Amino acid sequence: MRTNRLRYIFIATLVVLFIGSLVFLNYRLSLREFSVKYQNINKVYVYSTKSVDSGKNPKPIETITYSGQSVKIPKGAYTIYYEGKNGYNSLYKYFYLYKNGQVLWLSPSYSQSKLDSIRDAQLPAIKKSIADKYPLVSLYEIKPGSLYGNGEWYGTTLVYKGGDVFNADTLRIVLHKEGGAWVVKTSPPNISLSKIYNPGIPEDILNSVNTQ
Repeated sequence: MRTNRLRYIFIATLVVLFIGSLVFLNYRLSLREFSVKYQNINKVYVYSTKSVDSGKNPKPIETITYSGQSVKIPKGAYTIYYEGKNGYNSLYKYFYLYKNGQVLWLSPSYSQSKLDSIRDAQLPAIKKSIADKYPLVSLYEIKPGSLYGNGEWYGTTLVYKGGDVFNADTLRIVLHKEGGAWVVKTSPPNISLSKIYNPGIPEDILNSVNTQ
């Protein structure tokens, strides 16, 4: 009787150990190594996307403290949150890990307050470039507009202030800084800016200018 009981305990222990070994092996096989390289960032946090979507305050699975750091986590969907340095954006970013050796590159754009400060300093040069390209812009009020990215793109609206009611449409224009000078990239300015006619301008910038 006691012998049978000991046998059952022994077999049960072996089964538990076997199942535990399988679970551990499966976990090890699911791990993928990836590295994060970045600039103008203090830290990078890796979260389970499910925990972020739950609306709670999740704990990060991993914290990246220096550019080039590698970590191993199971393959799958994750949400990256990077903490930008002073003057740079802090954002969440979706990331899917599927193979070893993946490299995630992060380079945040300027914060809105920094972009606004640069824009204010650049407005005289921007307005001069527009006036040099389109002398009749004197019939329009050039609104302050917005800078994008790291201050290399600019978009604004031109509000008609002349007396011709048939040409009173508000126009939109985008400039790009090249070699230290602002260059008009939407030729001519238009009521709405399309990606089809402006393939060299990022679509998110066109969309933003269209809503100004």
